[in-house]
Amino acid sequence: MRQEPVGPFFADFLCRAHKLIVEIDGATHETSKERFRDDRRTAYLNRLGYIVVRFTNADIYESLDHTVEIIRRSLTETVPHPPTSLREAGPNPLPAARGEGK
Repeated sequence: MRQEPVGPFFADFLCRAHKLIVEIDGATHETSKERFRDDRRTAYLNRLGYIVVRFTNADIYESLDHTVEIIRRSLTETVPHPPTSLREAGPNPLPAARGEGK
């Protein structure tokens, strides 16, 4: 995984072989305007066949093991649209996310 362009966007971490994009969102992604842009970006990437998993900086710093587990499971399970962050995911994020998306 590494940062790479996908269409008009740069993915924070991209694995083309698994069609997985991992995005790490800082505080600037908290505004409604930025969330709208993120949602449009995710929808575009989903149309290209990519699964987009989003985490906040806090997710990484406060729950790295859980974050890594979600990424691992995203690579091995069929999950149309994983949760956009650990805060939205709850204790068992991937099964709850099936069929839901942003």
